[in-house]
Amino acid sequence: MSGMVLAFLQAFLPATVRMATPLALAAVGECVVERSGLINIGLEGVILSGAFGALIGATAGGVAVGFLAGIASGVVIVIIFGIFTITLFFIHYPAGTFSVGTFKAAPFFGQFGVVAGYQISWAIYVSDYSRYMPPNVTVRRTFQWTYWGSAIGGGWMMILGAVLAAWAGKNFDGTGIAELNAVGDHVFDGFGAVVLVVAAIGLASVTALNMYGGSLTLISAVDSFWKVRPTLSIRVITVGLTAALSLIGALAASKHFLSNFNSFLLLILYLFIPWTAVNLVDYYIVRRGHYAIAEIFNPHGMYGRWGWRGILAYLVGFAAMVPFFNVGTLYEGPAAKALGGADISFFIGLPVAAILYYVFSRSIDVAAETRVAQAEMDELEAAAAEHELP
Repeated sequence: MSGMVLAFLQAFLPATVRMATPLALAAVGECVVERSGLINIGLEGVILSGAFGALIGATAGGVAVGFLAGIASGVVIVIIFGIFTITLFFIHYPAGTFSVGTFKAAPFFGQFGVVAGYQISWAIYVSDYSRYMPPNVTVRRTFQWTYWGSAIGGGWMMILGAVLAAWAGKNFDGTGIAELNAVGDHVFDGFGAVVLVVAAIGLASVTALNMYGGSLTLISAVDSFWKVRPTLSIRVITVGLTAALSLIGALAASKHFLSNFNSFLLLILYLFIPWTAVNLVDYYIVRRGHYAIAEIFNPHGMYGRWGWRGILAYLVGFAAMVPFFNVGTLYEGPAAKALGGADISFFIGLPVAAILYYVFSRSIDVAAETRVAQAEMDELEAAAAEHELP
């Protein structure tokens, strides 16, 4: 067995067990629930809130208290938001609140971009967690469960926000906090405050996850130029830097939060669109899911340190999108202006980057790469069998 594969295996197997344990426990619970004919689409939110509650409980009273607090927090958040959602069906709405009105392309494509940006931004988490799935889990099943889970969960909150804004009308405060509090108090006085506190706790847990993810991205970016050993101190520094940059951005955007946040989501979408196109074409069309994992971590391996094909396709795809950008008051491209403010950059950058990457990838010896990937897989499976308990 080569030293690189052995080192990779020694790091990969413990990480797999450690990272997959909470997911496996949640999956077992979902299998039990599914037997009753129900599907819990909020598993991720329950996991995060449960982890947050378990941390607080374990810190305050030990392992037993943390275990009970984790269960309680997951159940409570589902019940509270369930009651709040039902309440929306019983409050009074002004006449004409839900009238369709006339179609306007600019706000439609603007909202389409926000939703697409939200959905695409989860690709990083999907690729991170799906690697711990058993080999017999198909790509289709992974896609279906992750897509519909995030889409329905995100759609639920987006619909809540739209309904609250429609209910408030001209009195909408721009953040939704006052509306959440007012509608929640229709259940009983003080319930709105409970909803806000639970939402804040959930936001804190997600923010912590994003801060950590941002730190790993920062470490990976620097490691592309200079070798970085991700020690505890390095991770603490990068998490702190990520948190500080996020805080500065949040404070700067607080005066006009919704418009600035909408612009931020659009900017994220612009960055993700050509990246998504390259990834999809590479996985489904070019390499068809065959990758030599150890080679990815070898800058002198068959993939190299830089993939010029993907980088060039990304840059050209992004450049093709620029004339179609419409980022509120920040920038409106000439093509978007000619279309009455409609931002259709999504439909430009995606095919341009995809087609270019496919053309550039015609020179890749996919058959040779597949043989290397298969040989590595066989070696890893043989090594894993040697490490199995008797």
